[in-house]
Amino acid sequence: KGLEQKNTTAITRAAYLQCILVTYKEDNLTGLIPMHTILMASYERGVNQSTLINCLHEALLAALIMINIAQMNSSYDNKLTALWSSLNDSKKQIFTTDKFQKEINPAGARVFFQLYEQLHGTLHIQDMVPYTRTFIYLILHSSYDVRKPAYDIIRRLVNNLRSTDTDISLALLTGLTSFLDHFQVTNETSSNDDANQQLNLTTVSKAFEETILCIAKSMRMQDEKFKQTLADRALLACCSSSILLSSSEKLWLKFLYLIFDKKQNEAENYFKNNVNSLVQICTTNQRLTKLVPATKIKT
Repeated sequence: KGLEQKNTTAITRAAYLQCILVTYKEDNLTGLIPMHTILMASYERGVNQSTLINCLHEALLAALIMINIAQMNSSYDNKLTALWSSLNDSKKQIFTTDKFQKEINPAGARVFFQLYEQLHGTLHIQDMVPYTRTFIYLILHSSYDVRKPAYDIIRRLVNNLRSTDTDISLALLTGLTSFLDHFQVTNETSSNDDANQQLNLTTVSKAFEETILCIAKSMRMQDEKFKQTLADRALLACCSSSILLSSSEKLWLKFLYLIFDKKQNEAENYFKNNVNSLVQICTTNQRLTKLVPATKIKT
């Protein structure tokens, strides 16, 4: 009833929805189906008032609840045509904008991480790239307590999506590289004071290292050919992070060590057998300012 009151604020409605999200689990989610009209109203409020972050938070919670219900009841999925259409429409996507990324609070970030995982479980999203971009941004700008659930989600998605056609790891590595390209431009045009810039740089650098190593640990069971593809893509991201974020120059070597399941001889053999092509990857993309580190991998 609180959700239906006309004088209820977006903050209050979001609190109600958060309680619903926590209370209703797999065994009783379908009991929320009669609330469909109310949930859609909360989502549409965010679409229609996309400049108000509190309305976006409310819409985010409503969207996740509806998708959770659809995962448990296929017939309910048929009622979500408008939701899927909106989530696929680049002009109506409200969870992929700069405003959402920069203003959503930590609680909202955690909800978005859950939404991202659920979107991968549906067959309705035509292009996950915008959502991956938001996923990456929120990971890299959050405290460890906030981003830790995202790492758990990465592990689950990697384990569930074994096909190289849909693999989340390549998408995330591409997203990390894209973020760093944008990060450079943002820093060059930013008017923030030096102290704030340094704080932001430190947060992003730490989160970047954790994220890329999380991907590596999750990919140990992939076949050797796909590992090589991932290692090549990771090199681009690590070179950029070394230059832009002052992250460790040994980060990529740690990535190799983990992706090859800590079998140092395999990682070193890969490096030695592909060193020329790896240097070519970096120099072609003008990302390498120093020679590739020695082949000895230390952790």
